[in-house]
Amino acid sequence: MPPTSNDKTTHAGQRLVSYREPATAQKAVILLHGFGGNESATWAKLPEFLRDDPELQDWDIYSLGYNTSLLPGLKGIWSADPELDALAQHFRTKVDLAPLDHYGHLAIAAHSMGGLVVQKALVDSVSLVERTDSLTMFGVPSDGLFKASLFSRLFGGFGQVDNMAHDGLFVRDLRSRWTEKFGAKPPFLLTVVAGTKDEFVPRDSSLRPFPPSVCKVINGDHLSMVKPTAATDDAVVLLKQALLAKRAKETQADVLRKAAEFGPTKVAVKIAVAAPVDLSEKEIVDAALALERDGKPKEARSLLEKHQSVGTDVRGALGGRIKRLWIQNQEPADAELALSHYQGALDSYADRFDKPKAGRTSEQIYYLAINVAFLELMAFDDEQGAQKMAQLALKHAQQTAQDFWSLATQAEARLHLLEFDPALSLYRKCMKMKKQDDAWKVASTAQQAMFLGQQLGGNRLTGRLKKVFEAVEPTPPAERGNRVFVSYSHADKADLDELLTMLKPLIRSGRLEMWTDRGIQPGDQWDAQIKAALETCRAAFLIVTEKFLASDYIYEKELPYLVAAADRNDIRLLWAPYRPSLYTATELKRFQAIGDPAKPIEGLPKIARGKALLEIANTLASLPFDENGAG
Repeated sequence: MPPTSNDKTTHAGQRLVSYREPATAQKAVILLHGFGGNESATWAKLPEFLRDDPELQDWDIYSLGYNTSLLPGLKGIWSADPELDALAQHFRTKVDLAPLDHYGHLAIAAHSMGGLVVQKALVDSVSLVERTDSLTMFGVPSDGLFKASLFSRLFGGFGQVDNMAHDGLFVRDLRSRWTEKFGAKPPFLLTVVAGTKDEFVPRDSSLRPFPPSVCKVINGDHLSMVKPTAATDDAVVLLKQALLAKRAKETQADVLRKAAEFGPTKVAVKIAVAAPVDLSEKEIVDAALALERDGKPKEARSLLEKHQSVGTDVRGALGGRIKRLWIQNQEPADAELALSHYQGALDSYADRFDKPKAGRTSEQIYYLAINVAFLELMAFDDEQGAQKMAQLALKHAQQTAQDFWSLATQAEARLHLLEFDPALSLYRKCMKMKKQDDAWKVASTAQQAMFLGQQLGGNRLTGRLKKVFEAVEPTPPAERGNRVFVSYSHADKADLDELLTMLKPLIRSGRLEMWTDRGIQPGDQWDAQIKAALETCRAAFLIVTEKFLASDYIYEKELPYLVAAADRNDIRLLWAPYRPSLYTATELKRFQAIGDPAKPIEGLPKIARGKALLEIANTLASLPFDENGAG
């Protein structure tokens, strides 16, 4: 009987997880995670699926971990994160120590940067090669990453990311030594795998360094391709084939995917035209991409148009790939083509928005709209067009579940709208929501944010963004943690000025920042401005008078909004009785006042009035401002 899912042991003092106890086989599978991952979360249920397969009971299953962070080396926080040379030596050492040392047959599976570690270990160790039966690599940047070079330029040099750079010494040396040592036929079974929706490792990098005969393309993005939900998922099947040393006959889809990567183009086109009903959106994208690479954009568009009924994801996905090409090479033609695909897909969704697909339409619209906005601004310098698309993306992102991508989209939209403080606040929320293996999501978000930040706010804004994405536990800056929203009637301007005078020492020292509506006028833009302000405030203070409550604008719009925000615990709502009023006829009766409502501030003697203002100042200064709630 196969072992149960509880048969998992983490060896003391090691980041090594054993999925079969007791481990008594003579052969072992070793899983090695990638950049930002770990020995458990990266692979999800994949180890259990292998362990529980009746045909694989003669294999013990292990997952090995090592230190890696999103931005190692920054400010010395991650100074212990080793570079890839050291990680390769660490891997070789681990397999030579108990409990791995007695296995004469090893099947190694590596994800992302872990594949570079294993390749380096193999070219350095004859004994490891002799023990290795198979190597399966998922989404490995074997030819390096252009965005690694980008991050080095943006954030400064640091080990693991520098090592992955396309033009870096590590990658160039590894490719040269691999070819010299193994050529096209290594002495072990090699399988190189790319994901159909891998946003972060271009298939040029993961597949091209190796012969087409060892390359596979499976469904999934950079992370999900190694997180199977069933034993029949692609990643499990491929690993099982490697363990049983069997090669399955390629399906029509396999041929199509390979043709899309390696050519000849006519093979992809022939399959796509001959059997359209058998093709998924992903496979159509692959065929169209082959045409794009062969310099036939018209034919690619024709193919996409022919299969429009399959789904608008076809054009959106292709737009994403071509956008990444534009980021790398800055060719205007790539930007134009990417924009046409994004816009075409967006138009299709917008045309039928009156009958949205449940749970999908708003997500697709904000994904497409924010990418249109990015290209409009960065490639075509159309700030007005970009802001229009950003507003559309913001609207739909706010209508969906507030997950990582929704918040990242809202943050990026705020950048376009020049609302930098709310954007930074939303990016911080993203960083708080990221999971252990979300490093690549954060990297993608940071890349686009830094590009926009430089364009819209120069070095000052990119510096602030950099701090958000560098931080392990972000420390809230002044504009986030201790900002107070002030609500008042314009007829009571003198009372506001008097309060600000009392608060001046706190404001000057940075302990408080007071936000007022001075500089904006009530009207159509009020909602956007007030929402943006509240996203950066942790408290609201109301100067309550009879004129305050008599204002239709305050009573109908501002006060209900503030009360609702307080009820959600988004802000702390405080108020003070400046003059007698019917506050008991409003929602304010539910909130404690600063001072006695029976003794309004205006009726107090001069010294007592000063003490009342001092009480307000001390109350505001003592609020428990933090990033987790209103206090």
